[in-house]
Amino acid sequence: MVSATMPKQKTPVPKYSWAVLVMLYLTAAAAALNMFKVSSLATVLMDPVGGLGIPVTDIGTLMSVFSVAGLILAIPGGLLVQRAGIKASLLIALGFLAVGSVVGVFASSYEILAATRLVEGVGFGLLGVAIPSGLAAWFPKDRRGLPLGIFTTWVPFGTLIMLVVAPALAAAFGWQGAWWFGLICAVAAFAVVLFAFHLPSEEEYVALHGEKPFVEGASKEEVTASFKASLRVLKDLRIWMLALVFAIFNAVSPGGTTNFLPTYLVEGVGMDLAMSNWTVAAMMIGVCLCEPLCGMLSDKIGSRKKVIVIPLMGLIVTSFFIFNPVLGFAGLVVCIFIHVSIFSSGVSTGTYAAAPELAGKPEHAGIANGMVAVGQNLGLLVGPLVFSNILAATGNDWLSVGWFWLVPAAVVAAVLSLFIKAR
Repeated sequence: MVSATMPKQKTPVPKYSWAVLVMLYLTAAAAALNMFKVSSLATVLMDPVGGLGIPVTDIGTLMSVFSVAGLILAIPGGLLVQRAGIKASLLIALGFLAVGSVVGVFASSYEILAATRLVEGVGFGLLGVAIPSGLAAWFPKDRRGLPLGIFTTWVPFGTLIMLVVAPALAAAFGWQGAWWFGLICAVAAFAVVLFAFHLPSEEEYVALHGEKPFVEGASKEEVTASFKASLRVLKDLRIWMLALVFAIFNAVSPGGTTNFLPTYLVEGVGMDLAMSNWTVAAMMIGVCLCEPLCGMLSDKIGSRKKVIVIPLMGLIVTSFFIFNPVLGFAGLVVCIFIHVSIFSSGVSTGTYAAAPELAGKPEHAGIANGMVAVGQNLGLLVGPLVFSNILAATGNDWLSVGWFWLVPAAVVAAVLSLFIKAR
């Protein structure tokens, strides 16, 4: 008699897990839209009349400085999440985001605005660690692909919102309108987390993960063992390789291409600001659709690595053409869509899904996410600086930026991704 192999049953997920996904997703989007304020209004901020007269190289710095705090605090942020708890970490992060936004409204110079971006960056960096940890607590390993695929659209979704509203806000209230909007979103997210978010009970945690959670009040021996385990995660070269690849990817795509696309479409193609932002916003809609699909695909094929490696190879090609005028407008739009919406989606989804798995236990997900956040923020720091300086040095030759920066960096990322040890 031939016995059929029964398919493995997936771990059931409570309805509140999906409510948590919605809450944390919108919280993350509030951080992302604040990050993209400068990119959405770069041409306005560069205007000495309606803005602050900031040169393009300093615009790149304003984009990058947002990531400095996140880079420095990524690992300590992971330890903070483990020590203070996920909810407290979320509230602290949103507090920094709100303070930076409200002070930024009244900034009268580039230096003050840069300082407020640094404060906002603290919140952004900490949220990037705490939120994936919250999702890891509510979703078991075999069910994380889809929620993490949805979550990885937080940056494009927040970017989409700011791209759409920024021109109207600037027209009505000056560039400060975008900062007021960012403040309102941060405060609203703070209220949602404060009153609606909680972690799973011990019973729920055991049902989801098959083991008891590490909780405050544990014995000294348990605390010591957990800390030593965290240090082992920090020494895991598999996660650092993942973070390195993610760093180069962020320098090429979100930190490089996406940050400067609105400016390129205005100065290089001749669009007005509103049309430029709407064009990039359409690409962000594509990302919001593609990343959950990449998460589902990753779960279905049982691999995180494949949805990282293959798109990175594709980015080599699109980076070569994305600022090439020979494509024409239609070709440019198609190239941007493939680059931003399809290929970038796979890399982000695969990375966020792989990190907690490499860490092992859910309570160590914060450390692994912190390590990945180091890579993300390093890329977001370096990408705009290199991009803007090459652009200035070549007399605004956008094609040179693609050929001499984006393509070589994409090649390096693709080669290194072959050595990632994720499943």
